[in-house]
Amino acid sequence: MNHRKITDSAQKTVRKLKEEYLALNEEQKNTETRLSETKIQLGKLFSRLAVVNIESNLGAFEEAERSMKERQRNLVQMKNRLASVEERIKEALEKSSLKNVALEEIGAQVEHAIVSSTEITVWRKALADNELARNSYEEIGKEAEHKLTEFRNNKYFGYLLEAGYGSSDYRAGPIKKVAHRLAAMACDFPRNVKSYELLIALQKASAERYSNFSTYMASLESAAQKTTQKMREKLGYYEVEDEAIQAEKTLNALKAQASSILSELKSASNNNDSAYKSVIKNIETNLLNMTPGELTALAESTECAKDDALILQIGTLIEDVEVLKKNYVNQKEQSDKAKRVYELAHDAEKRIARAVRTSSDYSYRDFDVGALVTGYALGTITNNDITRTLDRAERYDPLPSYSSSSSSSSSSSSSDSGGFGGSSGGGFTSSSSIGGGGFSTSDSF
Repeated sequence: MNHRKITDSAQKTVRKLKEEYLALNEEQKNTETRLSETKIQLGKLFSRLAVVNIESNLGAFEEAERSMKERQRNLVQMKNRLASVEERIKEALEKSSLKNVALEEIGAQVEHAIVSSTEITVWRKALADNELARNSYEEIGKEAEHKLTEFRNNKYFGYLLEAGYGSSDYRAGPIKKVAHRLAAMACDFPRNVKSYELLIALQKASAERYSNFSTYMASLESAAQKTTQKMREKLGYYEVEDEAIQAEKTLNALKAQASSILSELKSASNNNDSAYKSVIKNIETNLLNMTPGELTALAESTECAKDDALILQIGTLIEDVEVLKKNYVNQKEQSDKAKRVYELAHDAEKRIARAVRTSSDYSYRDFDVGALVTGYALGTITNNDITRTLDRAERYDPLPSYSSSSSSSSSSSSSDSGGFGGSSGGGFTSSSSIGGGGFSTSDSF
């Protein structure tokens, strides 16, 4: 057999061992998954059993019983704290309301005191004028921009504007000047450019006028604010405002405190508070440390039927867990062993591939390649054994080769033994007769 058959046989053996390993590994993973799921299910049953014992057999767990009593005391304290906070909220709400009313009253007094002052009167009158000025500025600006755009969009007028025609900086060659003059005639540039410049001046003047008026308005507003501030200080507005703000902050803090207590009480009513969870955990730990017999005795000590059913389910799952644990250990050992065998077989495959001769001059006597690979994987065959087996099976059997010298020799032999023109007869000659074995040109039949 050739080298290809040997390597293919080695690969086939390795694939088979790999499949065996993967099958065992998959079985191990499935068992591990079932074990994990069973433990989770068992944990849930113990949690349910713990709840049942809290309800009907708490006295069997001293530490848990103390914790539940402490939890109950804390719940009573929380309810009392909530009642106290709610009472304080009522007081804070009333105080905040009074402060806001007082602030509004002082605000009305301030307004009444400043309404006739010169600064306030002028500023409030100017507010209406400011609105008119702003509208006028916006209207003029919009109208001017519209007309300016029309000028710029005119083909000839826009062309002349870009060239600077008619300005002190205007420069152009003779031909350009002729073109510019023709364009100016076409769009009546001298008359229209005056309108264009007038619109720009109007737009600028409007913006400047509105800017000045805005500055004037700012000064009036500042004077009015100072007058208002002085009157507020005089009537104690800011002190009452600070008190109103503080009252609002106090009220909000009390509301947040009440909300937090309510949230804790709600969790406790749903048995979702940390204290209850801690008791459950304590009882679960005790239950997990009990033997099946102790669990059965615990269930029999109560009149409740729930724990009896749970104990039966727990007992079944405990047995299942033990079986799955043993199966997992055995399957892991088998899987690990199969993995090592596969890896060593793969190593043997690579060693054989490196050692076998691929030249067509070599062939091999038949031998069991699969047994060689498997034996190496199982440790019964060494690397030297692989080398010796290949060496013993190896055969050197080169194919015959043909060269130019052998062809010449062959031709000479043919010539000597009666080829065309040979000396021993049988070819064309000039004097031989038929009896000499050839054809003669002078012979006749």
